[in-house]
Amino acid sequence: MAVIGDIRESRKLGSRITLRDEFQGFLLHGKNLVNIVQEIKMRLYPVEIRFGIGK
Repeated sequence: MAVIGDIRESRKLGSRITLRDEFQGFLLHGKNLVNIVQEIKMRLYPVEIRFGIGK
């Protein structure tokens, strides 16, 4: 299962992140997917992340 994350409105952030504002990973199964997404969102708060998930 592929997971892609992108910082929402990264151009509006004070540090002007416009390059490398995304990440991606691959999971063997989606069993822990919700926990992983929640952990990422919690650790990066208040920055908002948009996620894409696919097989």
